[in-house]
Amino acid sequence: MGALRKIAIALTSLVLFFGLAEGVARLAGMTPKHVAAPMFSWVDRGELYTMEPNRQWVMPGDLKLVRVNSLGLRGPQIGEKGAWERIVLLGDSVAFGYDVVEKEAIAARLQKALFLQGLRLEVINAAIPGWCARQHRLFLETHGRALTPDVVLATVVLNDIPELQHGQAELRASLESANALNWLVRRSALAAGVRSALASSESPFARAASVRELAMKPDSASAREGMAMELDELAGVAAAARDLKARFGLVLLPFRFQLTTPASDAPQRRLRAFAHARGIPVLDLLPALRDHPPADVFVDQVHLSALGNEIVADRIAAWLQRRRLIGPDRRPPPA
Repeated sequence: MGALRKIAIALTSLVLFFGLAEGVARLAGMTPKHVAAPMFSWVDRGELYTMEPNRQWVMPGDLKLVRVNSLGLRGPQIGEKGAWERIVLLGDSVAFGYDVVEKEAIAARLQKALFLQGLRLEVINAAIPGWCARQHRLFLETHGRALTPDVVLATVVLNDIPELQHGQAELRASLESANALNWLVRRSALAAGVRSALASSESPFARAASVRELAMKPDSASAREGMAMELDELAGVAAAARDLKARFGLVLLPFRFQLTTPASDAPQRRLRAFAHARGIPVLDLLPALRDHPPADVFVDQVHLSALGNEIVADRIAAWLQRRRLIGPDRRPPPA
């Protein structure tokens, strides 16, 4: 009975503590935040997960609204392909537009940039936080024939590589934790304040330590293993695009620390060599972003600001035309 009494006292104290903390948080002006739906739901097709289709949710931090279409992707509903060419932009939370509104994400910015240059193309945002080359391949294999893209662009961010190494079990646990936190912030001012504080620090998708090892110790066993896995999956993405008769290109997006750290581009050099050896057009955006103060183009270690997305989209638009992936003199699709 003594042990049960101690447990009861401990639980009561815990409830009182969090009740007091919740009261202090509300007195400080914090309030619970509306989140319309869980951030992610998992489909039954192995490792290919999406957001919950036909719903809305709110991102941490500034609480920007995200609309989700019937494919579980960010953006408007995708209809049948019309007369315009269609670009499918594959990616993770960076291309998704984490911490920016929909019109400031790379896909929307790219479509606008092309339109201003007199080119009418539809750009589909096929990017989900946590996705890597494996999900890109699975997405093309699952939805590619229905979408019939003319161009497939796969963005590569360095945290994709440790995501491959660590596997989906750890990622799923992270996403389920995010869903649980969303549930809490609808009910608790304290939880909303904690999530806001977390959103201003390192993103849960960053894996900054593993990425620094890739950049600064590219010959380590872990870095070599991760890069080999990434290149194997990218070859699969290229093959899936080729099967769809779509033109294919790679877009390399850097981490913030690479803008100011000399000799940190070993992963990009390896990825460029891979692409060149296979005749795949590749755009490395590290040099372009190095022309700007890091705080202007990044909101954290990996995600781009609205300005960063605009710069990236403008560079992609020019590169697509220069490499004849789009435009009146575009190169033919692969045989």
